[in-house]
Amino acid sequence: MNSFIKSKLSAINQKSSGLASGGAKLLVFRLLALFLSYVFTWYVANYLGSSVLGAYALMNAVVMVGVLISRLGLDQLFLREVSSVKKDNNDYYADTYRQMIGLQFTVGLLVSILLFLGADWLAANWLESSDMKHILRYASIIIIPLTLNLLHAEGFRGRRQLFNYISIVRIWPLILTIASSAIIIGSDSEPDLLFFYLYFGSVITTTLIGFIIWKRSAGVSLVPSFDLSKWKSLLGQSYPMMLVGSMFLIMGWTDTFMLGHFESKESVGFYHVALKVSNVVSLVLFGINGIAAPKISYSWANKLTDQFKSIIVSSASLSFLFSLPLVFIIILFRNELLELFGDGMIAASLALVFLAIGQFINGSCGSVMNILQMTHNQKYSQYILVIAAFINVALNSYFIPKYGIEGAAFSTACSTAFWNLAAVGVVKWRLGVWSVPFVGGLKSVLQLIRDRRS
Repeated sequence: MNSFIKSKLSAINQKSSGLASGGAKLLVFRLLALFLSYVFTWYVANYLGSSVLGAYALMNAVVMVGVLISRLGLDQLFLREVSSVKKDNNDYYADTYRQMIGLQFTVGLLVSILLFLGADWLAANWLESSDMKHILRYASIIIIPLTLNLLHAEGFRGRRQLFNYISIVRIWPLILTIASSAIIIGSDSEPDLLFFYLYFGSVITTTLIGFIIWKRSAGVSLVPSFDLSKWKSLLGQSYPMMLVGSMFLIMGWTDTFMLGHFESKESVGFYHVALKVSNVVSLVLFGINGIAAPKISYSWANKLTDQFKSIIVSSASLSFLFSLPLVFIIILFRNELLELFGDGMIAASLALVFLAIGQFINGSCGSVMNILQMTHNQKYSQYILVIAAFINVALNSYFIPKYGIEGAAFSTACSTAFWNLAAVGVVKWRLGVWSVPFVGGLKSVLQLIRDRRS
């Protein structure tokens, strides 16, 4: 029995070494993308002002709702399909890809038309800003490009082309926008609207780049297919994935969207910067997942219960240890960090404290949602996220009118804490292990680090 266990543990290290290396590469690319997002935010806040930054955040929130509907969960399904075959066996998913392109294009076109026609009403009745109607009307043209970008990104991820996976969504649109924004200097046009035109053009250009790279990489036909019977089958598989994605979207954008209704665009801009700064803490969990995820997956599949539990506890402990100093730095130097993004950003000081604490709780609970999904307990993650989304909407509805961006930050922190702690409880109930720091002591943490180095 001992030799059997040793052989299994050896297999874990051999199987996960390449995946852990891939996780490290993914973290590096993610850091690059995050750095560019800060440069982008800094540029908009300093040269165009917090009002334009707020308008960008609001536009993004509206567009992401349209993209969620147009995606239909098909990008996550495509990731599963591409990941399940050998790299050179492209014929397996070629028809699936063409059906997905046709389905997403059709639904995306309908959503784009609805946004174009409803832009005036949305700007006047919800956002209460007449300036936003022009931005939202033109933003309708990027719903299909963003949807297809996400589909290609997951395809690249399935083929382990990590730079393409990150860059097609998080790098190229920002680089192209920043580079082309030199046009704004000395231009007679309205700089605010010109910025959005440049951003929309950058997204469309990125989509064309994605098509070219995908064609060269996968070698599949780019011609969409419109087979209704196959569309029904695809939707039957992708619907649960869409449900989870919609809950995460509600969690992620409710605060911004509702701020746009109750507060000014400047306040939304302040809040957007606070969100960006607080997201630094989440990078720790992202990096830890690169180490722990393959080990969790393999130990669960091979019924190595003790190893499975040890890795869950150890990853939560490591995330806690590395997140804690980041949270302290953000809280202690919050004013200095916010002032980097321009005058007036210090108004988001208290909001940043709430958001950083929420991210710290998120990291300290480990990757609980991924654990539930990889152990066939995904229905519980759906239930938790639905409840958390309702809590998020209710808290934002109550606190934003009273406290503005601080109310939004407090609501987001509370709902984030809820779904993490609730998921910890479900993991304990279903799997018999607490995904909290130091339950297994320091020994298990050191073992995870040693396994990563081996």
